[in-house]
Amino acid sequence: MSLPWTWDVPYFLPYDDEAPVPVAPMVLYRYYDDQGRLLYVGITNSFKERNAKHAAASPWIIFATRSTTESFPARRDAEEAERSAIWSERPLFNSQRNRTPWARQRLSVYLVERGRLDLLP
Repeated sequence: MSLPWTWDVPYFLPYDDEAPVPVAPMVLYRYYDDQGRLLYVGITNSFKERNAKHAAASPWIIFATRSTTESFPARRDAEEAERSAIWSERPLFNSQRNRTPWARQRLSVYLVERGRLDLLP
């Protein structure tokens, strides 16, 4: 189940009997290349911060031309959606839940096409 979300509106979940605590919803995000190939799938509660971390440390980010997000009310829902997306959509650069010889072969072919074998893990 996904919810519409804007970063300007706080999302509140009660914490026991205390006052509500602001909590950002979990976001499932996907990065795609210029040909629409899925590069990476992940989850976070702060897409802006996670995007900055990918920009600084993820070599595959140089291929990303667009991203999409889908919001979830709870982490477990986002984790389930992430597992399902990685399993069914087979992003090129996810290593978690995607470690198969065939996944590595697809990544190798992609990097050969891009002239970037230096990015092989």
